[in-house]
Amino acid sequence: MLLLRDDLPRSLHACLNEITQVLENIEGNSGIEAKRLAAQIHARLHYAQVAEAFKEGLQNYLQEFLTEINNLGALIHTAYLEVA
Repeated sequence: MLLLRDDLPRSLHACLNEITQVLENIEGNSGIEAKRLAAQIHARLHYAQVAEAFKEGLQNYLQEFLTEINNLGALIHTAYLEVA
């Protein structure tokens, strides 16, 4: 399934691999909440099984993922892009 295969460049898992790696390489504590949330989402995708997504309902699974990604984007924006 394209969602969970980390070897496919456009899968959700592969994207989270890159996001967590980039955030981990940023020094300092200003984005600690973004790093934490990215790691949580990444772990959930890493250990997820296709059957879980279908059991929850694919639309619900994707909607929850999109909500978490939006939250992550907001944390990244606040931590790294807003001028204080």
